[in-house]
Amino acid sequence: MRELIAEEFVYVLAPLLITTAAIIYYREKGVVHLNPYSTFWPRLLAPWIDVVVLWPFVRLLPIFVIYFFDLPPASSSAMLILSGAIIPLYFIISHGAYGATLGKFVTKTVLVDVKTKSRTNYMQAIIRDSLPIILSIGWMIWAFGFQGTENPWVEPYTNYMIPLLYAAWYVIELITFPFNTKKKAIQDLLAKTVVIRYDWS
Repeated sequence: MRELIAEEFVYVLAPLLITTAAIIYYREKGVVHLNPYSTFWPRLLAPWIDVVVLWPFVRLLPIFVIYFFDLPPASSSAMLILSGAIIPLYFIISHGAYGATLGKFVTKTVLVDVKTKSRTNYMQAIIRDSLPIILSIGWMIWAFGFQGTENPWVEPYTNYMIPLLYAAWYVIELITFPFNTKKKAIQDLLAKTVVIRYDWS
């Protein structure tokens, strides 16, 4: 188990360094005189902060549970698959309740309705992440269908597929949002939302 935990710390080292730098930088940075739609750097950095927030629950917690309770292989796989469901829940609850994940809090941005500029609701949060949510649910159903088998498409990706889906969604966001005046990514076009700068203090 020590080797696994050490491996996990290596994986999260870069996000930790980025998060530390972002906290230091944005702690003293005001947003009053900035273009509210100028959000490239905050949107680039916020997901890295969210990786650090999610990491203990998606990566470390399953390892501890599996080893502490000495779970058999089938239960271990189920635990790893289910832990990935924390990711869509985190984004839906954060955006639905507050209009921001912790990454957005740190980088002083907020997700709002494109017309009213009010914070997003749960329906918009679900629509905004609808593609990775649907793919994540599909993945979990498909993966559970192969429990107890040696399917080569399941085992190597058991704890990685949902994070990979969200990483791909993040890349799509970065590619699509710079090409319009309000910097709306494809996710924002779907949910009729936009990310703007916002001073949470």
